[in-house]
Parts: sequence; structure tokens; C-alpha cells
Amino acid sequence: MSEKELARIKKLFGANLKKIRDSKNLSLLEADYVSELNESNISKYENGKREPQLSTIIKLAKMLKIHPKELLDFGIDFTPESPNKESAEEGSSGA
Repeated sequence: MSEKELARIKKLFGANLKKIRDSKNLSLLEADYVSELNESNISKYENGKREPQLSTIIKLAKMLKIHPKELLDFGIDFTPESPNKESAEEGSSGA
């Protein structure tokens, strides 16, 4: 994964985190208190300046009372396309 792709994913993750936190009416200070994560670090995650570890994603999810996968649901399909997809489609049309 390129640095550009990673930076984009961090921004999307952060925007999603902020959207969910805002929907729960949690301020950064309240999020800091509830999650035991530093207010400054939460802000860095939300602004795409810092990449959270898995343990942090779990803490954030607990803070927000959501499943961790919701934090990662920001509209990117990470499923690689099959290299044989085009040839399989071409072969099926000529039957």
C-alpha cells in the first residue's frame, strides 16, 4: 500500500470516527474521559494525523458503544479483484 493510499484511509477513518462521535454527542473531553485515551490523540485520529492500533480501535468502539467494524466502514472495498475475472467473463459469452 502506498503512502498516499494510507494517508487517504487514515483521513476516511478519522472522518468516520468524528461523525460517529458527533452523532453520540460526545465532546473530545468526554471521549477522553470515557475511553481513557488522550483527547489530543483522539483528535489526531479524527484528523488523519495518526494511525490507531487495533487495541485503540477496540477502545474507541467501546467508548462509542458500537462494533469495531463500524469504525472501519467508510466506503472502501478492500476486496482484490480476481485476475481471472475478465477471462472468465469472456469465456462465458462465447458458449
